[in-house]
Amino acid sequence: MSKINFNIDNDNILTADGNLTGILNQIKPASVSKCIQFSVTHFKLIEEFYLKAISNDSKIIGLERTDILDQLDTFLNSIILLWILVNKENSDQQMILLSDGKNNTPINITVSKDLWFAAGLISKEISAPGVSLNLLLKNKLIPAVQRFFSVYKNAAQNDNLNENERLLIKNELNKILYIAIYIRYQISYCIIDG
Repeated sequence: MSKINFNIDNDNILTADGNLTGILNQIKPASVSKCIQFSVTHFKLIEEFYLKAISNDSKIIGLERTDILDQLDTFLNSIILLWILVNKENSDQQMILLSDGKNNTPINITVSKDLWFAAGLISKEISAPGVSLNLLLKNKLIPAVQRFFSVYKNAAQNDNLNENERLLIKNELNKILYIAIYIRYQISYCIIDG
């Protein structure tokens, strides 16, 4: 059972919502470093479940698809939480604005307490069927995660992040979130072949 309600209608309008409570219960007290460790674990599990799914028939169907979606949903939730922790803003509601960087198709993620809601228009690029999950992971998600770690490592050399460093890290997290939503769409609606 996936952890995120995720829908895209015929007009390419995305609506999604999730709950961060489960992750918050697993990484008490919530910190950037604990959240990164949690994210990495579930990032690796996405690949592990993918490899398991394609091992016998090169297809991602049924329970295999559900297992991958569960890990991707947990990863997506953890990246949203990580964004909130890096932002360090003390307000009841925070807004994450995502864009594909090309077609200016924004997706707004509103986080209120432990719940988040996303809405926006996805680009035609996202809604076009992808080649394979393997290529999406290798060509999109893995490089984005590696860029994040590079930026984070440089920023975290001193113990306190300044505003500019926080902005750079949040920008990298925005890219990961956008790619994760893209992959979430592809697994839910398009990809069956590994």
